[in-house]
Amino acid sequence: MQAATGLDLARQSAPLMIIGLAGAVTAPVLRDWPMATICRSLAIVAAIAGFGGPAGAWLIMGIGLCAAMLGAAAFSAWQQRRSVVGL
Repeated sequence: MQAATGLDLARQSAPLMIIGLAGAVTAPVLRDWPMATICRSLAIVAAIAGFGGPAGAWLIMGIGLCAAMLGAAAFSAWQQRRSVVGL
């Protein structure tokens, strides 16, 4: 059994990191701050997942992206709740 090299581990999460960094650069230009935050968290999760090994990378990305999307949904629901005018 061969030991996994750093390049093998990076292949698992590199595409997700590239997409996250591209979104994190373009979203502030469009002043879409929630998307910028989501893209930053996507890039951070992908960077951390690179250290998890081939199977661990998928687990880390799955849990991290689930947490990021649940946080974004909770923030969106909180914003909508605040904008409703009570009678």
